[in-house]
Amino acid sequence: EPGVEHRGAARAAAARPPFWFRPALRYAGAAASVALALGFNQLFQPVTHHFHSPLFFAAVMLSAWFGGLGPGLLTILLSALALDYFFISPETALFSDWAGLTKLGMFVLVALLISVLTTASRWLEERWRRRVDELSEADRRKNDFLAMLAHELRNPLAPIRNALDIMRLSEADPATAAQARELIERQVRQLSMLVNDLLDVSRVQQGKVQLRREPLDVAAAVSGALRTARPAIAARAHELILSLPPEPLIVDADPIRLEQVLTNLIHNAVKYTEPGGIIRITVRQQQDMVEVRVRDTGIGITSDMLPRVFDLFTQAENALGRSQGGLGIGLTLVRRLVEMHGGSVYAYSAGLGQGSEFTTRLPLAADHGGARHADQARSGRPLAVGGDSPKTWGSSVEGGEAQHP
Repeated sequence: EPGVEHRGAARAAAARPPFWFRPALRYAGAAASVALALGFNQLFQPVTHHFHSPLFFAAVMLSAWFGGLGPGLLTILLSALALDYFFISPETALFSDWAGLTKLGMFVLVALLISVLTTASRWLEERWRRRVDELSEADRRKNDFLAMLAHELRNPLAPIRNALDIMRLSEADPATAAQARELIERQVRQLSMLVNDLLDVSRVQQGKVQLRREPLDVAAAVSGALRTARPAIAARAHELILSLPPEPLIVDADPIRLEQVLTNLIHNAVKYTEPGGIIRITVRQQQDMVEVRVRDTGIGITSDMLPRVFDLFTQAENALGRSQGGLGIGLTLVRRLVEMHGGSVYAYSAGLGQGSEFTTRLPLAADHGGARHADQARSGRPLAVGGDSPKTWGSSVEGGEAQHP
């Protein structure tokens, strides 16, 4: 709910320190390092009488390492002012003690070099560490994905083997053989879908997919996706609410690929929503864009998963945990295909148990009257699942909803 979301955001903002706190802490640390170097020089003056610079060089290095280039430069300035006391005789005019000024200039040059090199070294180390973490995470997700792939490929093989045994043992019973053939056909279709998903992701990532664009009413793509998702929605007895605008919204899109995008989003909502849950699909215009929102009352998405929900192999972890099936590559395919259409897709969830919402945005076509699918989509949408399907199959126009059981 918006109120809960706003309260949670307000609490999180109040818990965060002010934006100036971290920079101020870094510069304060730089000043403290100079004070420590100066204090050690004074405390151990008999030992450091001829070696003042090393402690200040150490202060520059520490400030640049932990604070960055800015604090490192501040440390150089403060150290130079402090070393002026040691290198230039108080009895001599500032610009007449050339020996002291030379030492001070050399200190500044060497300190600048130390500061730049230290900052660059820290940046390279952090970049290398992030890269190692990314590779480790990618390897872990890849291993999870391979485990899930083996699981999904094994599942259809056992029923196929059993069906073949039944056909061999009941050759004289045509009815039993026909049932076994139907079982084999279903499992082969499932295997075919898995392989097609893998091939599609690989081809999209390699830029080998060519879109066959044409003017298309988004409602036509939604209707096609609902036809494909009909068995899954019926099996889990979901309540579906469909909200469509009164006028066609035309986009320049590949009908097959756009239907594939919406089918994946709907299947994702079906898979992660408990039986009897609610799935709401809303199509509306936002300025020069078309928005398709697929919202569910399912298990939701944690805040740390939201930024990675469209990454390849990420969903495999969820699929393993809930045994819901699928390879977990559908959302990756969705993002790639939507971006190829010049659109964007993003996910939102208030947290676990709060459901989730996926919003797809596509640019409106320049010519709204050129869609050959527009009239078909508006006059003959397959909004009925047929038979004993979901509890409710809803349809509406903007501003109100009319549900049809």
